[in-house]
Amino acid sequence: MLNVLSLISFANAVFFLFIAVYSISIDRKSKINRSSAIECLLLGVWAFAYTFFYVAPDKSIAWFWFKIGSIGWIGFMGVLIWFFLELSRHQVRLPRIIEHLLIWIVPVILLIMNMSGTTTSGAIDLVQSTSGMGWTYHNRIDNIMYWLYVGYILIGVGVCAYILTLWTRTIASQHFKRIISAFLVVDGVLIFIGLLSDLVIPLFTDFFPPMTNIFLMVFCFSYWIIIFKLDVFRKNSLEASEFILNIISDALIVLDKNGFIQSCNKATLELLHYDLDEMVGQELIRFFNRDRFDQKQVDKFFQNKQLTNQEAELLTKEGKIVKTIYSATIAENDAYGFMGIIVSFHDVTAQKELEKKLFTLAHYDALTELPNRRYFLDMLYSFEELYLKGNPDFAILFIDLDGFKEINDAMGHDVGDQLLVAIGARLNACVEDADIVARIGGDEFVILQGNVKNERDIHKRQAIILNQFKRPIQIENHKCSVGLSIGYSRYSEMKNIPDMMREADRRMYAEKAKHTFLDNQ
Repeated sequence: MLNVLSLISFANAVFFLFIAVYSISIDRKSKINRSSAIECLLLGVWAFAYTFFYVAPDKSIAWFWFKIGSIGWIGFMGVLIWFFLELSRHQVRLPRIIEHLLIWIVPVILLIMNMSGTTTSGAIDLVQSTSGMGWTYHNRIDNIMYWLYVGYILIGVGVCAYILTLWTRTIASQHFKRIISAFLVVDGVLIFIGLLSDLVIPLFTDFFPPMTNIFLMVFCFSYWIIIFKLDVFRKNSLEASEFILNIISDALIVLDKNGFIQSCNKATLELLHYDLDEMVGQELIRFFNRDRFDQKQVDKFFQNKQLTNQEAELLTKEGKIVKTIYSATIAENDAYGFMGIIVSFHDVTAQKELEKKLFTLAHYDALTELPNRRYFLDMLYSFEELYLKGNPDFAILFIDLDGFKEINDAMGHDVGDQLLVAIGARLNACVEDADIVARIGGDEFVILQGNVKNERDIHKRQAIILNQFKRPIQIENHKCSVGLSIGYSRYSEMKNIPDMMREADRRMYAEKAKHTFLDNQ
């Protein structure tokens, strides 16, 4: 007997089989594709069984195909939850026990009860519909299996809505938000029609046969549009691209508009010593060394939509500072709108350490760890530039040690080296923050004195230094007494660096000659 509902059901079954094959053929390993294929197969089984249910020659055969169809209308909700969890890439998570309960345990229990019992969740008896459209069924409100199934469907709908709604809040891409909206509308409408047609109406009349299977035609068409128009499996393509991201040595982080981490590559986890779960959903700012974080850079970024070669200090899980150079850009296009903020970090910690070592070797004395002649001259010219811009006057004090050569010859170079280190430390104790102490030769030191108001400031500094060296310096078991000859000059008097240095040097040697004359007396 020709039955329109039967023909539509068969067409639905064929189309669902086609979508299932298409889903799995794109990527067999993808859980998104596998869950989509299984969902379509279950709906296809439902449609295929109802092809023969409507036109069954007797009640026993009708019961057989009705129970076969229950594989689809019981199993589809659990797989739908699985599909949405995979689609969100686990940015939305359920407790493991609830996940297993809804996806596997409850559907299996319901299926066993429906397949083995004399009644089912959907029907307690089958009858021919009074409309003449084939078999339909009766149900009663006191059917426990009915309420178990209704409760499961309602809970499943709530969980699906929760997953999709929460995912909407955690993603920035307008493309995926459109996918979520499409699924909410299509699945919401189908489930509402299903509850009304197959679960509510049979409680009151046997005029209509079960019609949800017919409305699956609309679902087929809608799902096909979602696949092609919104490219739902593009999510899987992004997952496949993670292979490429994970072989990139630099850390890559994807953020939403609010600066929360959506994903990151393997290099990021190795650099900061975190697990993926510990980073996804967190603000990127949390991983910055806040003492060095510059909010102005963030404002500049959103204004220009790009930042390049910015310095930043990140903190590892253990609190260790990692020095990086980072670049950021906003990923967006006309098709998908805003898709995320891509930030790449290049670890320059070793490079910075090497630069620091090279700078130290080039600018500091290896023995005393004081600035050397080169660094002193650099700073001297810097002071000159600042003075010409209106900063206070400055002076230089050339210091030559009296009696050092005798101690060095008598007690050995080890004692002499230790003595030079101790002298440098004492000189550092005599200066202020704006001053610089440097070693510019064997036993020659120099002090660059800033914030000089008048010559009395220089004489006060000289007095402090000379007073420090009245006491002998203890080196091992030796008491070493050294004298100092100090010559000075002010920039405001000399007006240029070479003349300033010559004047300080002249005064230092004049002072040294005076000490030599007094010693000879």
